[in-house]
Amino acid sequence: MFKTTSNESLAESVLEEAFLVVKERGIGAIRMRELASSCGCAVGTLYNLFENLDEIHYHINLRTFKMLFECVYQEMEKLHHEGYKIEEILPKLGWAYIDFGKKYFHLWSALFENTPQCEPPSWYRSVIDESFERAEQYLSLAFQLKPERASKLVNYFWFSVHGVSSIILHKRASNQSEGFLNSYVEHCLRGIYELA
Repeated sequence: MFKTTSNESLAESVLEEAFLVVKERGIGAIRMRELASSCGCAVGTLYNLFENLDEIHYHINLRTFKMLFECVYQEMEKLHHEGYKIEEILPKLGWAYIDFGKKYFHLWSALFENTPQCEPPSWYRSVIDESFERAEQYLSLAFQLKPERASKLVNYFWFSVHGVSSIILHKRASNQSEGFLNSYVEHCLRGIYELA
């Protein structure tokens, strides 16, 4: 993941600092010179650790994705153990996702709306794929779904919940009541179970 292994501690410090900047001010606030100054190193040292700013962006996005995925995954496990049906669980997972976006809006935006233009690195894609497979396997075993249906359900959920999240988090439906938006989310996420 890093260009060298001898500076892993510094690389982690840079990523931690970058993560905090994005969390508080958004991905547009990241500057290599400021990161170097905050971490007590030269700008050139950063380029010995990371190819460019996009690589740092992908590291931040991966950390955010892991946080979001664990939030939703743990909620799914909890609701399953409490005896909820899958069609009842999906809307609740959607709200867990939306609540994450509200709490960490800048991180959510960096992950989904301001992604780097270059192709994701293999290490990044690998973690994303493994996470989706983990969710698919859990659904398949917990709710006796065929693997193909579990895979469709995970992907349908991911796409649909992102769409409604974007509307809510950006207040693009500000002329609609909160009750309307709540029922819209419930309807969308319950419906994907029938589609899968």
